[in-house]
Amino acid sequence: MYGQRFRLNRNTIAVFLDGDTKTVLLIPMNAEVVVTDKIPLDPTDGNRQVTVEWDGKNFAMFAVDIQARGERILSASV
Repeated sequence: MYGQRFRLNRNTIAVFLDGDTKTVLLIPMNAEVVVTDKIPLDPTDGNRQVTVEWDGKNFAMFAVDIQARGERILSASV
């Protein structure tokens, strides 16, 4: 999933990572997130959390939430 961009179809829970402080919030519907976690995902392990970037900040989200509530944005080929 590393580097993949997703548009969320529903508000989705995420955890804001700021040092030792963690804040739970909703990333709004239609927001675009980019997976920045370089660890390969096991498709059978949807409970795995991945790091995403949204609005210039890093968040943790469950992979299953991204896959179920988002649609992958494919890059346009030239």
